[in-house]
Amino acid sequence: MLRAVFSDSDLEPYQESWSKAGSLTAMLNWYRAALLYPPKLEFNAEASRVKVPTLLIWGKQDSFTGEIMASESLAYCDNGQLEMIDTATHWVQREQPAQVNVLVSQFFA
Repeated sequence: MLRAVFSDSDLEPYQESWSKAGSLTAMLNWYRAALLYPPKLEFNAEASRVKVPTLLIWGKQDSFTGEIMASESLAYCDNGQLEMIDTATHWVQREQPAQVNVLVSQFFA
């Protein structure tokens, strides 16, 4: 899936970085530690609300974050608008830049 979205030259710096000794382990350890030591924060529903107008652009084919996460995220917005792009995945702005630009331009107009 990455190859369909990113060119070889896009991926080259990542591959170079990931090939350095210990780098992949370090990246994985960040996620392991995040799961082992989650932050101890008190949830304040009112303070967590997004009060400004918000546009959420989501790729319907996103296999990392499903559609349910889009609607759950929108629930935190007082004035939120969800735009689903049927043909896009997790990298919606790379796959459909013209459509994203139109949506953002319309939103700010």
